[in-house]
Amino acid sequence: MYRSADEESLGGQRAFVRCMRLRLGGLFVAAAGGALSGFEGFEWLGGLVAVVALLVALAAELYTVAARPDRVWYEGRAAAESAKTLSWRYMVRGEGFDDEDSAIDTRFTMELEELLTDLDHVPPADGSGGQITPLMRKARAGTFDERRAYYREFRVVDQLGWYSRKAKFNTRRLRQWTIATIVFEVLGIFAACLLWAQMINFDALGVVSALAAAITAWAQSRQYQTLSSAYSVTSQEVASVLSQLDSLQNESAWARFVGEAEEAFSREHTLWRASRGIRVGGR
Repeated sequence: MYRSADEESLGGQRAFVRCMRLRLGGLFVAAAGGALSGFEGFEWLGGLVAVVALLVALAAELYTVAARPDRVWYEGRAAAESAKTLSWRYMVRGEGFDDEDSAIDTRFTMELEELLTDLDHVPPADGSGGQITPLMRKARAGTFDERRAYYREFRVVDQLGWYSRKAKFNTRRLRQWTIATIVFEVLGIFAACLLWAQMINFDALGVVSALAAAITAWAQSRQYQTLSSAYSVTSQEVASVLSQLDSLQNESAWARFVGEAEEAFSREHTLWRASRGIRVGGR
């Protein structure tokens, strides 16, 4: 389920981002076409460019409304993350999967199936095997020390690195796009001054303003500020989880610790999907 939901989510994300680029790019090119039509002899070309660009932007908007790739993206990501959390609980005998019940595999698959109940778009299975892989069974059959080491390296340390990298990436992108917006706003002021002084007779202000608005809309759609803050907080929480893990020396508190650790990993994603109106069942 994780692999198929992850693939579906990435496909939806790519489609949504592509449509966003076409919409914003189309509006900017349309503004540029309008400015071009102000030059003598280019009226027809400027009008043609504007019409084609607006048609492209409209087509991208209609596709987004009809196909809803953003919904596929959000639901797929929610399902993938929920499946991952359940899988780790099962693999290392975390909370809910810490006993030796013979029906533990059935319980796991039933909880996976619950994740599908709230999805409008259910991703098809990838055809590579069952929901419980040999690697998952091998990890679950390991000793306490083996499961702790495996969870530490491939879950906790992996998540710490991921959230830290994403926090830095979004901070860097936020700074870059903010600078770009300021630059084009200053250029807009300069273009307005030239128009006011009648030093130019074409709509440079409209072109620059359209580009500044497109950059602002793009940056807001990517939510760099929100993600930078959320990922930074989560990375600190995961660092705390890592410190606690190293102090555990026996099985007695392990299941509860894994449950709390998975809650920490899921907290940011739970807020992310709630802000997009996505609800997925399961733990």
